[in-house]
Amino acid sequence: MQIPIEDLYEDILNKSQVGLGLSNRELCEKSEIDLQSLKSLQSGEFNEVKLRKIAPFLNLDADALVVAGKKTWYPHPFSIESLECFNSPYPIPGYSEMTVNAYSVWDTITKEAAIFDSGADASAILDQISQLHLSVKVILLTHAHGDHIADLKRLKK
Repeated sequence: MQIPIEDLYEDILNKSQVGLGLSNRELCEKSEIDLQSLKSLQSGEFNEVKLRKIAPFLNLDADALVVAGKKTWYPHPFSIESLECFNSPYPIPGYSEMTVNAYSVWDTITKEAAIFDSGADASAILDQISQLHLSVKVILLTHAHGDHIADLKRLKK
C-alpha cells in the first residue's frame, strides 16, 4: 500500500499559520515577503527562497518543508493483510483542496473491524465494510479536526 501524502506543503503552511493565529499581514511583515508571494505559497506554488523565509515564523523546519514542497519524499510502500488506507479530498474555502486519510483494520477470521477517522467522505470505507461483510466494533478518532470527522455521522450510522 502506498499511503498518500495527506498534507501537502501548502496545507502545512496554512495549518501552522492558523494554529499560530498569524494573519497574512503579520506573516509578511515578520518574514519580509510580499503578500502576493505569500498567497502564491499558500496556493501551492513552490518557491524555495520564500518558503525558507517564512518557515521560522511558522515554527517549521525549513529543510523538511522544502522536501515537502519539492514532493520528493513519500512513505515506503508496504502491504499488511487486513489494513486499508482511504484517501478523500477535503476542500477548504480560500485555500487549495487538501486530502485526508482514514484507515480500516480487521480480523480476517472474525471479520471484526476498527475504523480510524471517517475522512471527508466515508463512501469507500462503507463499500469495503459491505463487500467484506465486516462488523465494525469501534471507530477511533486520531483527533477532531473537521477533515478527519467530516463523514463521522454517516460512518457511525
